[in-house]
Amino acid sequence: MLSSATDSIDQITVLRRHGSPECNVVVTVRGRQMVLKCRHFKQAAKWAGIEAKSYKILNEFSVEWAAPNNFDAASDGGKGKIISTVCLERMLSG
Repeated sequence: MLSSATDSIDQITVLRRHGSPECNVVVTVRGRQMVLKCRHFKQAAKWAGIEAKSYKILNEFSVEWAAPNNFDAASDGGKGKIISTVCLERMLSG
């Protein structure tokens, strides 16, 4: 699914929901947005890495925790509320 994004910054975000293993990988490239639905975080992280390599995005990807009611925020035009953002580098450093 592709849709117009308001921001033309190239980025990849893994959107997680508390209490559920399911994740969305949101790829925003050249003003377009694509959402990949994954079964669990490991699969989402793998896809995010593949997308970052293929689009040559230097910052890899970020991980965001969504409020339970706003998990599908990426597919509704980004109107959902994000609780917090964690950079991959911070996650890996402990």
